[in-house]
Amino acid sequence: MKSMAVFSYTPDVEVMLRHHSLLNEYTIGTVVTFREGVAAAKKRSGAPVTITDDIAAISSEDVLILMDNENGALTSKYKACAERALEQGVEILCSNALAQSLELDAGQFTPIEKVFPATGIYGEPLKDIPVPVIGVMGMGSHCSKLETMLYLKQGVAEAGYHPLGICANTTGPLYGMYSPPDFLWENDLSFSDKVLKCNRYFYELCQAEKPDALLLELPGGIMPFGRFGYNHFSELALLLSSAAAIDIGILNVYFGQPMDPATQEKLRNCCRFKFNAPLYGFCIARQAVSPAESEQEFEFYHLDDDYIVKHQRVDSAAPYPVLHISDDAQMKAGIRAIVRALEGNAAAI
Repeated sequence: MKSMAVFSYTPDVEVMLRHHSLLNEYTIGTVVTFREGVAAAKKRSGAPVTITDDIAAISSEDVLILMDNENGALTSKYKACAERALEQGVEILCSNALAQSLELDAGQFTPIEKVFPATGIYGEPLKDIPVPVIGVMGMGSHCSKLETMLYLKQGVAEAGYHPLGICANTTGPLYGMYSPPDFLWENDLSFSDKVLKCNRYFYELCQAEKPDALLLELPGGIMPFGRFGYNHFSELALLLSSAAAIDIGILNVYFGQPMDPATQEKLRNCCRFKFNAPLYGFCIARQAVSPAESEQEFEFYHLDDDYIVKHQRVDSAAPYPVLHISDDAQMKAGIRAIVRALEGNAAAI
């Protein structure tokens, strides 16, 4: 196991600390972040790791993980951390996009992405994916899909099966999951060709890994959110769900989202008829969202457990299962129910 330093403190790092036992080849030794964020990070982390703003702490670790700069923070400290790691011979692990923004050469970092080397051959007809496909969908970005994927991966494995995960989150490979293929973002491929090529990617990956179930995160959101939250018109979610027919799914919704029968039915119909994804139920995320003052952007709130416990709503009239990502026992029970549903579905198997 390699000991790693992480920069900077983000919600994905909180997930890492919460589920550190699921990391594939790493242990977390140090989290380096911005000075103004140290106190809040220490309060929220709840984990026995060093949290500091001193980049010298990187020197004592084997690997430096540079988290994606999603909030547009100043890159000067990112560059300082990278320079420190290079000086001390510490391996740098980050996304290709971040490396490009930091002007790191190919030999100075290891891509965090884990893409299966498929043949690239594709064509009609679509290949049948040879194992059940469990889909993880979300109303939009920042809605705990990574954490749901981790619960699924752990639960399927504990039931005695071999799960294969494809995770849209950059950190997915740290937990042994694959990244989506790079060609999803190519401009010279039509939507239809991307579906066919992605279908063959999934098929070849299953042939190589021989899993018992494919866990598939659909990137982005499944529907518009508010007046200006287009969620890229759900293009990637539609593409992946067209490439691999989903047998059963979970929809992650933002904290505070009503879960009355009419709302549940509307969301289930969206998943069923737009993405051909029958839902097991819903998962309440750790995030809440509200429009910014301009109403053309959205503000995301990453909630701590105390707030969630105090303010979470339970709709006793909800006809379908509603899980809370902050409730460990409930999540594990829900995953066991999904496994049992697939075990009793000969068509999926």
